[in-house]
Amino acid sequence: MLECVNVLRIDAANARLGLMAAVIKDHGVDYERGKFNDKLQNGTLTLERTTQWINASMRNGIERHIINLEDLKEEGNPAQHIKVSIYRVD
Repeated sequence: MLECVNVLRIDAANARLGLMAAVIKDHGVDYERGKFNDKLQNGTLTLERTTQWINASMRNGIERHIINLEDLKEEGNPAQHIKVSIYRVD
């Protein structure tokens, strides 16, 4: 019975995400940009620290062959840029 409840819960969550997908697609970047600017304004983030984090992520990802530098340079190839944004620096 518990397994059925968990499946129903997951189905409900997926349905909610499906309903939100169009809104996120249309407004997600603006939302994230606004939240980033809020963090810059309140001092939680600085452009200097963010730049350092991105540079370190790129260096480590390239050294470990997780990020391909040539693909990163290529316009219209967002997959490598996404890897930079989610790659964890050790």
